[in-house]
Amino acid sequence: MRITIVTPSYNQGKFIRQTLENVLVNQDYKDIEHLVIDGGSSDETLEILKTYKARFPNELTYISEKDSGQSNAINKGFHKATGDIIGWINSDDYYEKNIFKYIVNYFIENPNVDMIYGICHVVDENGNFLMDGEDSHAFKKCNIDYKEFKYENLMDVYSGLIPQPAIFFRKKIFDKVGYLDESLNFVMDYEYWLRIGRVFQIRRVDKLLAYFRTHREAKTTFRNRFGYIFESLKARQRNGGRIISRFHLYISYLAIKTLGRIFLTKLGFLKETNKNLQ
Repeated sequence: MRITIVTPSYNQGKFIRQTLENVLVNQDYKDIEHLVIDGGSSDETLEILKTYKARFPNELTYISEKDSGQSNAINKGFHKATGDIIGWINSDDYYEKNIFKYIVNYFIENPNVDMIYGICHVVDENGNFLMDGEDSHAFKKCNIDYKEFKYENLMDVYSGLIPQPAIFFRKKIFDKVGYLDESLNFVMDYEYWLRIGRVFQIRRVDKLLAYFRTHREAKTTFRNRFGYIFESLKARQRNGGRIISRFHLYISYLAIKTLGRIFLTKLGFLKETNKNLQ
């Protein structure tokens, strides 16, 4: 079985070396295809890619050209993929070491399972541990069971239940479900999981598979929170879910509460605080 890893990239030279090293060097399985789809970076990204291409001419393929956004770049990679198993890791995230053999063996031993996801730790810009991605205050508050995959739970949330860096799926999914919706800017992964879960078997594995990096330039910062909420409502409605769920109401409450705190702090009514939206 071959594993294809797709990595969209744009001006992530600060982080992409670790992603490349993690896929091409620090794994225990060597039948790997790593496709890096770069949007025309102007930083050191291309020099780094050239260096790794020289070291791994058969495993690494990259293109650098203008695209219409992250979803478009990922779809380019999906279309080029030749592996039996597909993974998608962004250029600022990275995998746990030596997990590819586990992934391959899991799919071999579980032929009825079409997509898996595992534990994903959240780290800071320097790779320091911040939290287990599943240790969500909102999940606990809304009694979301994340230890076992249930499609109804996926319908109740808009992110986090299936951590995108920690997913792997069979290539045959493309034939039935197609590719990412390029009109979505924030929840293209979540909307894709909804489509996959309607027709394929998804399973959570109790194993650390990946690391999600949070930093100032990341799309998942608080300033984009409402974009995630609104797009996820549209994605859920399109796939037969309720327009509003407990999780959405609670996340919206937290977002409004945090905006109010920021506003009052700027007006001088509250002291400066580093408290983030949970």
